[in-house]
Amino acid sequence: MKKILNKSNSLGLSMFINAVDYDLLTDRKFAINPYYRFYFYNFEEYGARGFFVEGFSSFASVENESLQISLGMTIGQKWVTTNGFSFELFAGLARYATETSHEAHTPIGIVVGKKF
Repeated sequence: MKKILNKSNSLGLSMFINAVDYDLLTDRKFAINPYYRFYFYNFEEYGARGFFVEGFSSFASVENESLQISLGMTIGQKWVTTNGFSFELFAGLARYATETSHEAHTPIGIVVGKKF
């Protein structure tokens, strides 16, 4: 879910649910991630596309631990077609702000969407 504020700024909320029962990818079971995103080099009138930097927090349920809170930064690229389909690639780094046996996590993702 995303709210475009103007052609260079947006706020959003993403959710992660781990439906797989193995720890090869992550020990996170569930997470809610609010974020603020700033787009650079955005010359299109309808905005909110191109290279971006994002600040986010994460509230996650981590296996064998209590609720974990982390803060991080992400960089990425977003492409939008004229009919409203979007494609994003991003990578980042976050550190846990709460007591945990984990120091950091690295969000990496591919997002495909449709604007309604």
